Amino acid sequence: MISNLLNNAVDAVEEIDNKKGIIKVEYRVNGDKVEIKIKDNGKGMPKEMAEKLMKGEKVGTSKKSGYGLGMEQAQSVLKAIKGQMRIESKENVGTEFILTFPKVKKPKNVADKIEIKKGNTVVILDDDPLMYKIWKEKLKKYNKEITLKFFKKGLEALKYLKSLENKEKVFLIADYELQRDINGIDVIEKAGMKDRHALVTSAYLPDIKDFPKKSEYLKMFHKSDIVDISVEIKG
Repeated sequence: MISNLLNNAVDAVEEIDNKKGIIKVEYRVNGDKVEIKIKDNGKGMPKEMAEKLMKGEKVGTSKKSGYGLGMEQAQSVLKAIKGQMRIESKENVGTEFILTFPKVKKPKNVADKIEIKKGNTVVILDDDPLMYKIWKEKLKKYNKEITLKFFKKGLEALKYLKSLENKEKVFLIADYELQRDINGIDVIEKAGMKDRHALVTSAYLPDIKDFPKKSEYLKMFHKSDIVDISVEIKG
């Protein structure tokens, strides 16, 4: 949706003469609302056209004239997420699209921090070598308080965890998707780590097998959020 609106803005500024084409994108969160603005200093559009677009009506226009392209798809997306679009435009001055939609509530099982007890062994299960480096760097300041142990294969991590007499001194950080092996949730379940784990995934929740049945105990976060995840060591 954003890509289509940006393409429209580019088409609009390409037609202006005697001034530099400028496109601005703004994003802000206001309470429980999210707002995205896409503003250009292009050719603008008649008021009647803007009103039709806001109503979701089709407007006969060519790519050269700027707007209309992708608007049906944008309206469809906004309708699906209960959003709204406002258009402020003035011919030969520019156009601003203001998209407003509800802020999505974070699922209760999505974590924003990891709590680890002092003296714990932190088992990190991930088949991506880069993730080893990221976790090692992120946790290095706790080297005197925790011990790190890495595994690339789920079955090897599971064997190790099952061999431990006291799992209360272990915390598992497991990737969900593991190549040619059992997944991270399987390891969490079979090793009895339901209350001492963090599941790391790049998958969307609907793509996780049987997620609704397992959401009660899963504590997870997206791989892209690792940098922002805080780690707290408790005594």
